[in-house]
Amino acid sequence: MNSSHHLPLQGWTSSPNGRGTYEILVGSCITLVLCGWTVLCLNVFPASFGKWKRGYRKSLMACLTFIRPEFTFQIAIGQWCSARRSVEKFKRSGYPLSDSGDPEWSMRHAFHADMGGFVLHPDYSETEQWTPFPLDAERVFYLVVNKYVPYSDVAIEQELIKERNKVDTLVRLITVLQISWYLIAAVGRAFQHLAITILELATIGFIICTLGTYYFWYYKPVDIGRAIIIKPNATIRKILVDAGDRAKAPYKRTPLDFVERPRTSVSGAGYRHQRIQPLKLSGRIVQLHSSNSNVKKRTDALLCIMTT
Repeated sequence: MNSSHHLPLQGWTSSPNGRGTYEILVGSCITLVLCGWTVLCLNVFPASFGKWKRGYRKSLMACLTFIRPEFTFQIAIGQWCSARRSVEKFKRSGYPLSDSGDPEWSMRHAFHADMGGFVLHPDYSETEQWTPFPLDAERVFYLVVNKYVPYSDVAIEQELIKERNKVDTLVRLITVLQISWYLIAAVGRAFQHLAITILELATIGFIICTLGTYYFWYYKPVDIGRAIIIKPNATIRKILVDAGDRAKAPYKRTPLDFVERPRTSVSGAGYRHQRIQPLKLSGRIVQLHSSNSNVKKRTDALLCIMTT
């Protein structure tokens, strides 16, 4: 008789409850890399930046996000507050005009402006020529309400902004699925009173910051290649003269620094301290955002809740 008939049948066998170091490291590292890379919505790079330099800058920001995810989260909160403030100011000022047919100034427009999506090209017929410089939402508002720039030039169709947005939907979908799987597994282990490693707890904190950053940067475009050129109907000299005494102070970044002086706050990245002078552009604004003490208090409180 064949001995195989005496072998016991093996039915469904559950996986062991134990996990190896390899599974913990791989699952956590994949989640961290996906979150740290896909969450980034960097501002518009200078036109002189090539593919490699852009990738290098993005890699640096990704490394910073890996080390301090709450820092990127806080920047997103500050930029969201700036965009919301811009939308409210345009609305209170009566834009768009009821009979103009122009689109409303939205959060997507404000984010597009704050990230350097508009560049002012001054009139080169001036005796003292000025190099082009980027505008944030506050300076766009100032130029529009003072009739230096038509509202229709900056209130572009939202579909155009969406077309300029180069977000990788597939990678973000994979990230969301990975985050969901990771959180479900962690919650399941907690309900079963099973051990959760320190690395997994740190990854969960990273995920919380990532989800918060996704929310506050929802309307911010990703990887816009080039800024939209805006041409004023007045010279820079006239704009400065019309501004009066507040435009007499030396500027460090753009000739329109007087519109709203950037303040140092942990709730936003602020400007890089670079001077833009006539005839020669010695620097480029990288982070276009300003904030105030009220924003700082709100963001610090929210960060305390989200990261503890």
